[in-house]
Amino acid sequence: MSLLPVRSPVPEHPYHRLDGRIMLQVKNAEDAPLADVSPLDSGIVFCGGKAAEDLRALTSGHGFSGPVLIDPAAYERHAATPERPFIVGQASLFNDDELEEELDRLLEQKSLMALTPTGYLRAGDTRSLSAAVHRVTGLNRSDVLLTVPIDSGWLTGNAFPELVSLLRRTPVPKAVVLGASWDPLDRVGAAERLRELFASVPGCGLLRTDLAAIDAMVHGADFAAIGDSPSARHTRPPRPEGGGPRARSSPAVLIPRMLTYRRGEEFATVLAEADPPRCPCGFCASWMRRRGLRDDGRPLTSFTTELEKADAHAHNLAVWSALWSWVQDVDSRAQGLSRWKRLCDRAVQEHRSLNEVARSPGGGFEVPQALKAWAGPV
Repeated sequence: MSLLPVRSPVPEHPYHRLDGRIMLQVKNAEDAPLADVSPLDSGIVFCGGKAAEDLRALTSGHGFSGPVLIDPAAYERHAATPERPFIVGQASLFNDDELEEELDRLLEQKSLMALTPTGYLRAGDTRSLSAAVHRVTGLNRSDVLLTVPIDSGWLTGNAFPELVSLLRRTPVPKAVVLGASWDPLDRVGAAERLRELFASVPGCGLLRTDLAAIDAMVHGADFAAIGDSPSARHTRPPRPEGGGPRARSSPAVLIPRMLTYRRGEEFATVLAEADPPRCPCGFCASWMRRRGLRDDGRPLTSFTTELEKADAHAHNLAVWSALWSWVQDVDSRAQGLSRWKRLCDRAVQEHRSLNEVARSPGGGFEVPQALKAWAGPV
């Protein structure tokens, strides 16, 4: 069962289909485990330049019947201003409202709801947020999600109460996206404030994140989406185009008992002299059987090159899907909170255990700030 009540005004409201789901967010469909996403319990959020094309291929070629959203991700390229909270093009001959036209285009591309092309909301920029809220509320539409791409500084700064107040007064469903140059929840107090946001604001979800999705869901979020790659797990402040191609590296691997993502090569190097932790998730068990190996779990030190990227993404999806399935299979929210807290507390202990057998005990695995908060008092 879902931990959350259906908050949609009427059963046929499109927002109803998102309730209680953690979806997969994808920037590059080539390596994404789209075929493994459950249409009954999950869904897909496409972002990036090929989002509409990827959605068409999914629904026509694979017949996916679950909810699918297109995130226009305008926040990647531009910051919001009070005069221009949404990044839209020119209106056409057939519609003099450029925002309405952009939203209609997203719906025509078969997005379940139209996510607004909101610019990046720099920390404390209440004027731009207020302008976005006022504009989208005035549309009086039931098929729109207000994208709220906030810099992580909102969570730890003085403007946090105004953020909560503005979003609470917004009747339109909202989708929060966190932005920072590094981990948005790395600052002390950020994870606790994010919990407070979802506990206080009805009709709200969290997109483009990591296991913060589960913490948000057990604290009141209606829906969430976990990115299949690091760039789809949070956004960065917009910056000028360019900078050259990114260096290739090993994939980020979700380590189940640590509840954190680690670069495969780094993880393997640190544990080179220890018995490798193994993963018994559905994907890894199948990987072992296909190779005629004993089914005691795939070594988590085996995701070390770009060649294992697709495998890592499939493993990650299998792990967090199983986590969320177990956390929400309860009779009350209190039980779900208790299950999640126990998992997080064990994950903190797992960091310590692995550091004891690591090659560099003094410089092994640091417990992320967010995980410390999740393992703390409920």
